[in-house]
Amino acid sequence: MATHDTQKASSAGTTSIDVPIINADRKEGAISLSQALALSLPAMPLFALMMPIVVYLPAFYAEDMGLGLAVVGTLFMAARLWDMVTDPLFGFWADRAKLPFGRRRPWLVIGTPLLMLSTYMLFIPPEGVGAFHLGFWLFVLYIGWTLSILSLFAWASESSPNYHDRSRVMGMIQAANITGSVFVLVLPVIADQIWEGGAALRMSSMAWFIVLLLPLFVAITVTKVPEAPPPESTEENIFRVLKTMWRNASFRRLVGADLMAGLIIGINGSLVLFFAAHTLKLGPQASILLLINFAAGLAAIPFWIWAAGRYGKDKMFALQAAYQIFGASFFLWLPANSFGLAVVGYLLVGFNLGAIQFLPRAILSDIIDEAELETGKRNEAAFFALLTTTLKGGLALAVGLSFYSLAAIGFDPRSATNTPEAIEGIRYVTAGYQVLFSLVIIGLMWRFPLSQERHSEIRVQLDARATS
Repeated sequence: MATHDTQKASSAGTTSIDVPIINADRKEGAISLSQALALSLPAMPLFALMMPIVVYLPAFYAEDMGLGLAVVGTLFMAARLWDMVTDPLFGFWADRAKLPFGRRRPWLVIGTPLLMLSTYMLFIPPEGVGAFHLGFWLFVLYIGWTLSILSLFAWASESSPNYHDRSRVMGMIQAANITGSVFVLVLPVIADQIWEGGAALRMSSMAWFIVLLLPLFVAITVTKVPEAPPPESTEENIFRVLKTMWRNASFRRLVGADLMAGLIIGINGSLVLFFAAHTLKLGPQASILLLINFAAGLAAIPFWIWAAGRYGKDKMFALQAAYQIFGASFFLWLPANSFGLAVVGYLLVGFNLGAIQFLPRAILSDIIDEAELETGKRNEAAFFALLTTTLKGGLALAVGLSFYSLAAIGFDPRSATNTPEAIEGIRYVTAGYQVLFSLVIIGLMWRFPLSQERHSEIRVQLDARATS
């Protein structure tokens, strides 16, 4: 039960007034469960799209469409760099754009047809397409992705000023993320069992999943979820926005921790199949372990939402990093040729899969409140754009770092004669980087400046300022 006290708030030239002190359990402005669910729905096809973009699409164009590794690698790298540039620019501009149907809703609507068309053109291409087709539609896809995902995260952050609500909304978005990723991984397997169509069938099954669900879920969101009223003021200079962000100690720490989270996720994603197939010698069962990992992460999200509300998001972010170290150490002794133990291991390791992504974004919503108290201005989309950029940077760096490390220990995935030392070395590369980056997260989140109690004080002052 929320409790309310009052305090006197005054400012120059104003009379002292009674303002409710709103504790961490405040209910004012709370978003309902049905609205939180409706807000999270677009994340399912949006994040489902990212899984084949990383796992399936490069190989499809390099091998099946005959473009070659060098051309495909260059185009995907250029598109990712373009994406990292457009994120901050759009985030800054979206906070200031004045549109008749809301601040976030229109961009989600505009991004949807861009994503639908580019997904269809990329996943179901006509015969004989070349590099221009791949490059052009990749750029269109990343524009649609930026418009959609940044609008969704900013909308989620603005949906409630409540400390616990933000954990719940971001947790539900992450649950939708994992659910979409699981479905899009399972669809090609099911399609292969029912029909004979090879790579083209697998790609089309994933494309239709995204193209059909995205407009339906976006329609539910834009019709069922209200938007918060726009703030009275936003910073009009992008350099001052960046300066405000960097001056905030909480944001600096969170950016560093989120970069480490991106590296951990990227290392796991890059090495999981090599580790399972070569070191654990599980062959085709390696893909099943990936699904088990996702399922465990999905099942654990309610626990992390509860724990974040009970003990604080900053403490739980540090705790999940400590748990990551435990999971990595489990990999060090996991024996080969034991699918049962591998299932147990991947269930344990997957327990914090959701927490490592949604907790930083829930914390960022509180940091935006802290920045507003200092400057009097809100810049949700700009803050989320910068945090999204650091996560993408970590994911991109992780691929190069992990592959370079495998080459350094002498492992070649195309070779049938890798030495026992190289195969066993995958185990230490996989675990070692996770331990290192997790220790950095713990160091950054230790005595984090923006605790649950500090955020309650900030909300009191912001509410007092608005009332006065």
